[in-house]
Amino acid sequence: MISFEKRKYKRIDTGIRLELYFDDTLFKADAINLSLSGIFCKAVARYNYLPDKILNFVLFIPKNKDYHLIKSHGLIVRETFSDGICYLAIYFNGLMNEQDKNIIKRYILGGESN
Repeated sequence: MISFEKRKYKRIDTGIRLELYFDDTLFKADAINLSLSGIFCKAVARYNYLPDKILNFVLFIPKNKDYHLIKSHGLIVRETFSDGICYLAIYFNGLMNEQDKNIIKRYILGGESN
């Protein structure tokens, strides 16, 4: 059976850092994969994340020996728990600025993110 990709944007596997701010609490997370429309990540399950909730996040995009800090909002569209780990799918809900979108796009496409 032939499977067709339904995603609008290319998705890449990555291990970049992510900080989630939810109800005034910081949770560190690791990105599993990233696209221009969202991120899939894992965090220690110390909180019951709720789908359809907006959270603030900081995404650390590698740049040479430093990082671009992407600060924006995301919508939790799916969460699952397994062995004390929470897996979250976060949709970038359109509040990200154009410069940050371009930085993520260059990172995903493998170009220089200067």
